[in-house]
Amino acid sequence: MSRAPSLAAVLTSALGSAHAVAAPPPSGPPMVAVAATRLAAVDNAHCSNPRPSPDGQWVAYVVDELKDVRRQMVYHRESRESRRLQPVLDTSAVRRKLASGAGTGQICHELAWVPTSPPGAVMSCNNGEGNYDLYYVEGTARLERPAFRMTRSEANDFGPTVARVGATLRVVYVSGRSGDGDLYGMNLPVTATLDDDAQRLTSVAGAPELNPLFAPGGARFLYVRQTARGEDDIHAQPSDGGEAAGRVLARLPGSELNAGFSPDGQRVAFYSNARDRKVFDLYLTDDAGAPRRLSDDTVRPEQAPAAFTPDGQGLVYIRHQDPTNPIEIVFPGDPTQADPEAAADKVVRLDTQTVQNKDAAVVALPDGRWFLAFTAQAAVDDRQKRWDRIYGATIDPQALRAAARPLGPPGRKKGAARK
Repeated sequence: MSRAPSLAAVLTSALGSAHAVAAPPPSGPPMVAVAATRLAAVDNAHCSNPRPSPDGQWVAYVVDELKDVRRQMVYHRESRESRRLQPVLDTSAVRRKLASGAGTGQICHELAWVPTSPPGAVMSCNNGEGNYDLYYVEGTARLERPAFRMTRSEANDFGPTVARVGATLRVVYVSGRSGDGDLYGMNLPVTATLDDDAQRLTSVAGAPELNPLFAPGGARFLYVRQTARGEDDIHAQPSDGGEAAGRVLARLPGSELNAGFSPDGQRVAFYSNARDRKVFDLYLTDDAGAPRRLSDDTVRPEQAPAAFTPDGQGLVYIRHQDPTNPIEIVFPGDPTQADPEAAADKVVRLDTQTVQNKDAAVVALPDGRWFLAFTAQAAVDDRQKRWDRIYGATIDPQALRAAARPLGPPGRKKGAARK
């Protein structure tokens, strides 16, 4: 069991820290000091993909070990402990039946929080039969109940997203059972027959659909469709399915990935390499307008959607700028406004004193502040900078907005090309 400072300690240490504004770096945005605290670290393993729960009580993350084992972990702020979430299975049987034959232990990842109080979780785990199924952990105060199987198929089931649609908890996920990688939907709780009642939601031959994400309120979901030209387009579809009702939301040259909804469900942010196939930029769009580029040369999240701030007024992203890869927040202006102040996008940079940042996510706390979780290799003064760790910090949204300044339109400085 890995122990780390509590989120309560983070709250205490970061109180008021976002008010310290430093001089901006050369040709960069103003900086706001943020007291980041390491939440999770595992010797000789990478921690990645932090996902704060909607209530801010938990941070889910994945541990990647050198022996090809991925452990789905959760960190709880009151107990200051990290522990593993995994289904109750005979581990010896799992080791015998792993398809690769090289791994040891069960692999669980791709957690999606279930919007219950307290929150539950759905994740993808290998089942000891050579493929992956979905497993559900019922929400309790300690999230202590064992995960149980939701799906049973000879193909892989993965990439879940969960929302409350009316009185129903709805799960949409990716399955390989149709041969292409299509989206399926089912409700919680599952029946004894597991996913016999799953509804196929997409069915375009030769065009896999991936990365579904529900809108707040569950009325629709986004997904990425891989095209015959080797690119990825973002589609939107009502939650009740129906291929004819789905439509393209973003189609630029290149690929559009990691789409995320604003809290009101009216806008979508995503990453695209439309400008330069070796570089991903951050875009914003809505149902009525064309996508607008907000920031150039960003570090695209590994799995998570583009991260809106809890109030919907800003977007959190990682600037590609070795060795730190700083975390920035852009507050988009309204380009239709005649007032230059109202039309301008404003940017602020978080001085977290960490290096190689990535995968930032933010949720609201009960006291009005925001909790930021992200991955970094180390604090700047640490000597060992090999393994990725999970960090957390509280930030004052009013201080961030006060410090943000216009920097001109994207393209002011072309970033270095990357693989």
